[in-house]
Amino acid sequence: MRLPFWLEKPVLPFPPKYDPVPFLLRYIPSPLDYSPVPVPRPEEWMRFFRRCGFETMQYSSSMLTSDMFLNEGLRLILDLLVMTIIFYVVYHSTSRSSPTVRLIVSICMAGLLILWPVVVGTGKCAVFNFLRPAVGFRSGLLVWDIFQIRSVEEVESWSWAMFIAHLWLFPTEPEQIEERVRKTGRRRNPRIQSLMNFPLGLVQGAFGLLLLLFVPPKSAAMQMNFIPYSFYCILMGMLVFLLLSSGGIVIFNSFGLITGIEQEAMFQNPWFTTRLRHFWSRWNRAIATVLHRVIFQGQGTYKTLEERKIEEAREQMQSHNTEGQSTAMNKAPSSSSLQHRKPASLKESSEKHPNSQSNSSKPDPNQFLKKSALAVLTFLVSGLFHEYLIYFATPHRFGRNTLFFLLNGIAAALSSAVEQFCPNVHNRIPGWFRYILMLAFYTCVSPLFFAPFIEGDFFSHFQDAAFLALPSSWPKPRPMFVFLLGR
Repeated sequence: MRLPFWLEKPVLPFPPKYDPVPFLLRYIPSPLDYSPVPVPRPEEWMRFFRRCGFETMQYSSSMLTSDMFLNEGLRLILDLLVMTIIFYVVYHSTSRSSPTVRLIVSICMAGLLILWPVVVGTGKCAVFNFLRPAVGFRSGLLVWDIFQIRSVEEVESWSWAMFIAHLWLFPTEPEQIEERVRKTGRRRNPRIQSLMNFPLGLVQGAFGLLLLLFVPPKSAAMQMNFIPYSFYCILMGMLVFLLLSSGGIVIFNSFGLITGIEQEAMFQNPWFTTRLRHFWSRWNRAIATVLHRVIFQGQGTYKTLEERKIEEAREQMQSHNTEGQSTAMNKAPSSSSLQHRKPASLKESSEKHPNSQSNSSKPDPNQFLKKSALAVLTFLVSGLFHEYLIYFATPHRFGRNTLFFLLNGIAAALSSAVEQFCPNVHNRIPGWFRYILMLAFYTCVSPLFFAPFIEGDFFSHFQDAAFLALPSSWPKPRPMFVFLLGR
């Protein structure tokens, strides 16, 4: 039995002869058809890099067309709209039902999002094949948050636009806004704030498109040894950051500009920290926040970059204080006068700091193990999430992304253990050396993360999508690669 066209593949639910996309493309110009400045051809880009002394190559790809991209993109938007209506109606119909009914409804609604990519299948555009399960998985967790964790009064007070924002986007929580107003004494205009974020997103997107030229295809990567391949993995890590950050800024703030709902940034400067745990707490907040909220039941989830910096500084100060206290205890008094003054100083210190004993005590190992287990569980779920994405985007050799995130979770837990239980050792390591250690660890484990994407030439699809912006009269170029370190 043949499935109806709505379920057969991720395209608009119209028979081919009624498909509106070819008609629309006749009247929609390419973004660069009327560029006010001359646009260099891809061949000129390659000649430029060759003149600079770099070798270049072009390789085959899926040859994505404009009608494929527009058709699958419109289908994605249509699916999101239909599911939003379903979730909105179901929530308001069952919000006052018994806990058992709400639990069953929550599982069904989250399951619908998880199975959404399975039902509609994969299309020709790997970008949407990757985006669809990513949105489905994250919004499945957000559905659980909306249906199970948040109060009924809070959700029922939301407008239609706010419901959409909490279901698909990354809105700023009211508590965060009020705390910021309390500290700064002024309230931001969400639309102006969204508009001010666009330049950063456009600049990051431009640099991300440039870095696409330095992602090796499978044919070139298979001939590299570990050192050059690790170097390209570092560039690919920066590329992932730029593409995700710029995409989040443009999409989230476009919605914020239209609706006046302030949006959070997906990243909080993850590259400017020397601790692995802090790096991941700042990386892709759109996923990490909802994972933390679901696993920790909404406790301590939302922190601004300033709050994270204060927390990191406080942890570092506590480590130094612990080291200083242990050093002072090991030193003998130098004179009898100091011995006579010691009880008074201790008494004075205890009066000024009544909680000094509890602050200087060592952390509870049982509590640390519990939190570390939950943190490693978060990393494990993140690894399974990426395996889920790989299945639809580029099905090659499963398991390595799970191993990558598990190793990161274990390493983050071990580094936290050294920081809390061996502060003397931790504080003797200078910050620049900790950064080198973190970068070295990333260099060793990042091939696990990128291997499936390289084997499926996943990033070539981003080049194909970018080429659709070139003038429509130009022939479609093939993806390109620049050898920064030679062949």
